[in-house]
Parts: sequence; C-alpha cells; structure tokens
Amino acid sequence: MKKLKFLSIFIIAAMLAGCAAQTADNSATATLSGTQAVQTGAASDASTSTSEAQNTQTQGQASSDATAAIKTSPAGVSGTQTSGDDSEGENISKLENGPLNRTVVQIGDWVYFLHVYAMDIAETLRINLTTDRMETVNDDNMYNMTYGDGWIYYVHYGSAYKNDDVNILDLDDIRISRIRPDGTEKGADTKLSYDIDNNFVYDDYLYALVFAPFSQEDNDNMPIRMKLNEDGSIGEPEALFEDTDIRAYTMTQYNGWIYFTRSNNYSGSLNIAEEDYGLYRCKPDGTGLEKVSGQVKYTFFIADDWIYYCERDDAESEENALYKMRIDGSDNTLIYGDIHNQNIYLNYMGGWIYFENADEQGDLPELHRIRTDGTGLQKIDTGDYLFTGDIIGNYIILYSKNDELCVMEMDGSDIETIGPSRYYIIE
Repeated sequence: MKKLKFLSIFIIAAMLAGCAAQTADNSATATLSGTQAVQTGAASDASTSTSEAQNTQTQGQASSDATAAIKTSPAGVSGTQTSGDDSEGENISKLENGPLNRTVVQIGDWVYFLHVYAMDIAETLRINLTTDRMETVNDDNMYNMTYGDGWIYYVHYGSAYKNDDVNILDLDDIRISRIRPDGTEKGADTKLSYDIDNNFVYDDYLYALVFAPFSQEDNDNMPIRMKLNEDGSIGEPEALFEDTDIRAYTMTQYNGWIYFTRSNNYSGSLNIAEEDYGLYRCKPDGTGLEKVSGQVKYTFFIADDWIYYCERDDAESEENALYKMRIDGSDNTLIYGDIHNQNIYLNYMGGWIYFENADEQGDLPELHRIRTDGTGLQKIDTGDYLFTGDIIGNYIILYSKNDELCVMEMDGSDIETIGPSRYYIIE
C-alpha cells in the first residue's frame, strides 16, 4: 500500500508506509529528536465497547460564514449534517469530505485547493460550487489542509532556494499555521523539524503522523499531537505514546477514540513483529491502548460503526479485497474480492465505497464504486482524467492532463473544469 505525499511543488512522491499494547508510567516523559512524548495515565485494560452511539467520521461542519467554532473529527461526512440552528434563520452550510481525502477540502459551498502558478510561487484558492466564484484565500502554499474549530490548519514550506537553476521549496523550513476559511486572521507559524501528514483536529489538539522517510532520527510514521492554544498559537509536537517505537500507517478519530493501523518506520529498522501489526485504538492522550483487529494493517476508514479496509487475501497474493468489520473487530465480512492491483485509492461517500481496480491483464487501474453491502458494483469512466482519491459532497475530484482541477458527478457523468492547474507546467 502507498500514500501520496507532495514533497515539493514539482515532485509528487508515493512513499511506502502498513501496536503491541504497552503500558505507560504516570506522567512519563521522553524526548526524541525534539519531540516530547507525553502520557499522563496508566494504560487501560478495558475491553472494546460496542455501546457507543452511531457516528460517522466527520471533519467538521461549517456555518454559512464558515467560521463557526466547533469540535470536529478528522474525516468526511456521510449524509447531511448541520452545525445547529441559526438564530437569524439563515441556512446552515454542511461540510462533506471523503474520510481519506488528501489534496482538497470542502467547507460549505467552497472547495479549497493549492495552485502553483510560477516556478517558486504558490497560493491557495477556493471556488464556490454554486456561483463559480474563485478567489485567493492565502498567498502562501497550504499543504495537508484540515478543518476544525472554525479554522483551516495547514503545513507550508519556507522560502525557496535555487538548485541547478530550478527554484524549489525549502523542505528544511517546514511550518504549521492556521487561517480562517475566508482568508482572515492568519495565525502565527510553528516551526517543525519534520514534515507531517494525516492531520486532523480533535478536542483542542492537532493530531498527525510524522512524514520523514529519510530523516536521521528515523521517526517516520510516529503519531504526534500539538496543543491548540487559546491565544491562537500551536504547541510543540508531542509523541502520542511513551513507547516511540509505535508507528502508524493511517490514523483517525471516532467516538472519542484514536484509531490507527500499526506500521513500521520507512527504513524498516524497528523490525515490528508480524503479530504486532493491525488496528489499534487508544484514548486521545495515548493511554488505554488496545488492539482491535490483526486483520486491518494499512488504509481504513470508519462510518456508522463499521470499519472498512482493503487487504490482500493472503501474504503471497498479488490481489486485494475490500472488507468491513464492526467497530469492535467482530463480523469481518468480504465486500468485494476481485481487485487486481496492490496499491489503490480508497474513499467513501454516501453509502458508496470508491476504489481503483485494474483488469487481469494489469492495465492501468480504473475507478469503481460499490455499496457497503457489496451490491451495485459500477465502473466509472474517468477518460483521460486522473483520480487522486478525493471526494467531496456530490462530486469526485479529478485532474486533467494539464493538472486542472475538475469535478465529476458521483455516477461518472458530467466532468467539469472548475480551477486552474495545480502546478506550473514546464514546457
């Protein structure tokens, strides 16, 4: 399995990434490569509860002015959700993003995306899906955007430098900041010693995974969190676990628990035992760590108390299959078992799972969708357009040959170009 990560304006690199329960001493503190590890309580031995109320993964809900202060979870909304009644009777906007989105964010009627329009200049734009109005939100590059508490949190890179007469971003100058969805109240920067991805906001913290596959510290895939302070600043990164050998491939929040699939670091130097891979959950402070299933090892999402994931039929297989299981790890069920490519994009919206599949001859993967009960399999013809795994509200996000932002109806009809090229095209 692979996950995409933009390493610079011009380079898109797909990097390979895939917990044994540990207890923590009270108020344990450790330091690794500038990251403080914090756990304030002993790990709980409580068994997995199935009495939690139904809840879909959600990245947040926006008011009509897109600045409502609310608590959110990391990923997409299935169905319509609102942030509450408006005292003036105005319509409350909804936010719908696929749980595994990576490159765009929808807030209300607005879609936010990065636009690189010169060799060393980038800006972040938004376009209104109702009026087609497009405007600049930030004159800076905003990568790994996530929405929470009325703010967009994002990673951006420092001043560019010249290498072999090509200006590229300075990947040694990585910062995280926040901004209101309308482009106002741009926050102060917090400098990071490494890149991050898989960001989400929950309970006054920003959670993320370290993305540093070539770092000397070897801290790639480490789960971290940063305090969102009342003064608008973002605190220093803290390792989520005292045991800093615990690494994750995918991480999310659901019903007050942090769920993640345990992984190795990029170099593989941690030598994680095969039996320690799998899906785990813990409390937001890293305590109460427990294993949910050994079958979920890489990418997954959660919707309506079901965990959906893609996994090989067996270790020797060249094929993948789609599965689901209940939130407590029971009732593991095959949804679809005829996926011929090992590395696929996977996402979800409105009761449908979207994924890529190649034919048996190994041609380029094509976009498909299937209902969560395994019915309604449909191939969606994207033509010459590229699907990068992102889904919003009523649209599938595509990019044209010239990297222009496009939207497609969920059933595969009506492709429309809505934005300029993401990247500066070198002739």
